[in-house]
Amino acid sequence: MKTIAFTLVVMGMVFSEAVAQTEKGRWQIGAQLGNVTYQSDTSNASKSISGSLAPAVGYFIARNLLIGVTVPFSFNATNLKYGADHFNRTIGIGPAVRYYVGQSSFKPFVGISYTYARSYGKWRDLDPVRSESITKGYSRTLAPAIGVAYFINRHVLLSAGLSYNLHHREGESRNTTPTNVVSNRYSEDLKTWSLGIGFAVLLGE
Repeated sequence: MKTIAFTLVVMGMVFSEAVAQTEKGRWQIGAQLGNVTYQSDTSNASKSISGSLAPAVGYFIARNLLIGVTVPFSFNATNLKYGADHFNRTIGIGPAVRYYVGQSSFKPFVGISYTYARSYGKWRDLDPVRSESITKGYSRTLAPAIGVAYFINRHVLLSAGLSYNLHHREGESRNTTPTNVVSNRYSEDLKTWSLGIGFAVLLGE
């Protein structure tokens, strides 16, 4: 009888802890890291690095329901030994909603986010003649997502999520050589998948 009572008490404590993790009134602050790549190509003596980071802050307006703001940042840089380099960065901001399912420490979630971002890219080449290309533009992205979060305790969680990204991008590129300057505008729609790994801390009672 004592064993049963002890088991029920422990189960009750665990359940209460799991519920309190995503209670109304708590804050969640974290970041999601994705697509980090470093590549060295000896055939053409090039090195490149790319990645993305999305800091976010959110507030539980109801149990398991989180609304927040994300500030995604991505970059790509490539350097070739013979005198060419390329750099591109994108930074944005937008709202996000996420709903956690269940009361255990492992919680599946569904969510959606919208992001407006500005981008800047530059390509410089010295061989055979000096040339330069600059691209500036903006994008809008709608990204429904699914994933799972593991609450290590009531203050720390790890997550992994898969999102389907609907992009619309517009901008202008300008190509410059010693004898000519050419400008072009672009507009395109893209659909991509992305996998991200996240970490967050939870604040409040």
